[in-house]
Amino acid sequence: MASPGQLQTGPPHYKEAEVIAGRVRILIAAGALVVLLLDAFLLISGGPAERRDRQERLEALDAKRVRTSETLRGLQAEYDQSMVTVTGWFDILDEVLNLGRTSQGMEQARSRFEAATTGKPQAETAAAALAVLSERILGEAKQGREDLAGLLEVVTDVEDEQFLRSVDRAYELLIRTHEIYSQLNQTMHEGYAAYSELYTVSEKFFTERFRSTREAANVYDFRTEKLIPRITQFKGGYNERRNEALLAAQRAAEAFQRSREFNEAR
Repeated sequence: MASPGQLQTGPPHYKEAEVIAGRVRILIAAGALVVLLLDAFLLISGGPAERRDRQERLEALDAKRVRTSETLRGLQAEYDQSMVTVTGWFDILDEVLNLGRTSQGMEQARSRFEAATTGKPQAETAAAALAVLSERILGEAKQGREDLAGLLEVVTDVEDEQFLRSVDRAYELLIRTHEIYSQLNQTMHEGYAAYSELYTVSEKFFTERFRSTREAANVYDFRTEKLIPRITQFKGGYNERRNEALLAAQRAAEAFQRSREFNEAR
């Protein structure tokens, strides 16, 4: 990460970008694993019920639990893709910024900016979707816990109860994970504002003509210098929140794995 007032150029930056991108993919994979495990559980049979209405309630609640898991799986996949789209757009603009500050990288910077222009509509939509998706995931997970509480009132089998309590614990950890995602979304919102300004500055710059690539690089360096501290600050906050989310996602994934083991042992 460059210090305030200066951003690295050349290969060291790209190596850092690759590391960051790799860590983002790890986080996304962990989040996806959590949700993929959600719908790995079979319907609870419940066994013979003393009254028909109890059995019907059990079946209805358990079917709802499965539908909730399927909804969460879809929402998480959408969230993951949105995060990939936004961070990918940031990466392209990082390349433009670093290349454009050197005379030898000016032509490549222009080419990469074309890619940033192409990806801007999708990035804008994805950035706006992150917070909305997190809220929906939190709402579904909290409702899932309420449904589990209802199931625990009607199950009679000890192993079923043990399984449901393990699922409830996994949901609890999933909720904590997405509470951290919500904080990450705010950080992403701040980062998107900085990168949008970088895009606007770059867009104007690439419509102008200069006497040489050296002059162009100097002008671009001057115009983007004030944005570097904001981008650097964003990356620091992003890395911190991302690491917190990764640890929470891993704990939730482990809890869902334990629930799956309980389910298979029943």
